[in-house]
Amino acid sequence: MDTIMKVFVAEKEVSLKVYSTRDVNEEMKTLRNALLCLAVLQLCPSSSYSGPVASCCLRTSETIVPRKNIIDYDIQKKGICPVEAVIFITVKGKRFCLNPTNTWVTKTMDYLNGKKRGHLTTTISYTTSEA
Repeated sequence: MDTIMKVFVAEKEVSLKVYSTRDVNEEMKTLRNALLCLAVLQLCPSSSYSGPVASCCLRTSETIVPRKNIIDYDIQKKGICPVEAVIFITVKGKRFCLNPTNTWVTKTMDYLNGKKRGHLTTTISYTTSEA
């Protein structure tokens, strides 16, 4: 039940709306429910992934990349991504999605693995000196 009171302040008419306690309680409940909904939405995980974006090869290419330009590779398994692929990464950062069953691809992977092993092995020699 709303009541409008008219009050005269310094000869000016001011209208005041008087709310019943029930009206105030209803507005407070509405505000509380809206805030509760916003809080729940903040806690719910969103449907988008907030980490790094995974890039998938959608298909493989028959492009032959010169071995001297390749610095690394990744293996893409079928599952999240639609195809199995070997991804060669070049010196310039380009990525080539290639068929893992191609002979030249497997040979290049072996070459890169050997190159990595060569960098990982360290020879330690000990010398003794007699005083």
